[in-house]
Amino acid sequence: MRGIVIRKKMFSRKFQRKVMFFAALLVCFTILFSLFALPAYAKGEGEGEGEGEGKEETGPITIPSDAELKGADKMHKVIGWLAGWAGKIGLVVAFFGALQTVLGFMNDDADSKVRGLKTMAAGFMLWGISMSVNIFFTA
Repeated sequence: MRGIVIRKKMFSRKFQRKVMFFAALLVCFTILFSLFALPAYAKGEGEGEGEGEGKEETGPITIPSDAELKGADKMHKVIGWLAGWAGKIGLVVAFFGALQTVLGFMNDDADSKVRGLKTMAAGFMLWGISMSVNIFFTA
């Protein structure tokens, strides 16, 4: 009996309106907080308050280039190696998907055809993403 009462309350129009209002409020607050986010700036070493009153203030913090970072070339080599192997594995998966599709046509099985095409598409997506690594990581 108690379960029936709880179900009636959960599926009532009033409860659904409260849930939708809460969801809309949550979305509005998320958008509001993302719109008013401000970047944070930090001072360099030795630039505290009261020290060096004649000094100019520096601008925002900049991201160092690859030449200034230690070990960046090693990271690029590892990422290149991983991306190369991921591309090779993607092509093997695509080839396997093509074989599944051919066998699906041979047996006239719609489920095998669809599964083969999905596998082939997943393999080509893996290959494409791994070959676009130069867009994200420049050597």
